[in-house]
Amino acid sequence: MMSQCKKLQREGGFTLVELLVVLIILGILTAVAIPLYTSYVRKARTAEGNTIISAIFNAEKAYYASHGQFTDLQTLVNENLLDSNDINEWGGHWEIAITGGNSLQITLTGKDETNFKGITMTFNYTPGTAPSEPTVTYNS
Repeated sequence: MMSQCKKLQREGGFTLVELLVVLIILGILTAVAIPLYTSYVRKARTAEGNTIISAIFNAEKAYYASHGQFTDLQTLVNENLLDSNDINEWGGHWEIAITGGNSLQITLTGKDETNFKGITMTFNYTPGTAPSEPTVTYNS
C-alpha cells in the first residue's frame, strides 16, 4: 500500500524548481531575441527609406538636368519622373519633405500611427559633389 502512495506522489507533475528553471531560460532567450528582432526591423525600415530616397534623388537629378534646379514632389509626378502610386504608397509610412532650388534636401520621417514612428532619414546633395549616405536618426 505504501509503495502505491509514493508512486502516485511522484507522478504529480513538475517541481517548482523545474518550472523556475524553464522560466529563467525563457527569460534569457527573450532578452536576447527582442534586441535582435528590433535591430532587424530597423534595418528593414532603413532599407525601405533608402529605396525611396534613391528613387526621389534619381528623379530630381533628371529634373535638374533639364531645368537647372531641384523641385518638389508634385512637380516630379507632373513631369512623369515619379509615379503617383509610389508616392501614395510611400506616404502610408513616411512624411516626405523636399527642399529644392540650387541644392537638395530629402527628409523622410516615420508617421506616428505606423511602425515607422521615431525614424528620420535626411539626405543632402549639392551639385558637383558626390552624394553621401542618408543620415538616419532613431528616436524611441
